[in-house]
Amino acid sequence: MKLLIDGHNLIGKMQDIHLDDPDDEARLVARLHRYALAGGHQVTVIFDAGAPGETATLSRGRVEAVFAPAGRSADQLIVKRFRRIRDRQAWLVVTSDRQILAAASARHLRTESSETFAARLQALPTEPSAPDLRQLPPSDQEVEMWLRRFRGH
Repeated sequence: MKLLIDGHNLIGKMQDIHLDDPDDEARLVARLHRYALAGGHQVTVIFDAGAPGETATLSRGRVEAVFAPAGRSADQLIVKRFRRIRDRQAWLVVTSDRQILAAASARHLRTESSETFAARLQALPTEPSAPDLRQLPPSDQEVEMWLRRFRGH
């Protein structure tokens, strides 16, 4: 499935990501990346204006992050993208914005509220933290390598 997401609208519905956090977009993209990998989805998330170059920095894997240019809104970009969608059944639009929902409905696109999708994202298992490699015992191969080094072989 392909998702077109109203980024800041979705952040406003998340319990653990907040719009006043300077890293809110990066946190959402990371969560969407895990969601996309788990389900084989392709995600486009559109945000209102951001710093130049942020799009390239945040986009990763199956998630494309797009920031509206100065003078344009994310809402305008999302509605403009509707015109490019050919396979309407392959797409899901995620927003709770009434104008975007009305435009999506007029194009016969499937929609899901940001509240519902946020709950689905919140239900994702958290990524396990990486083990502290200093706390793990060395493998037999590592022991052998260090013994050879200290012996001068």
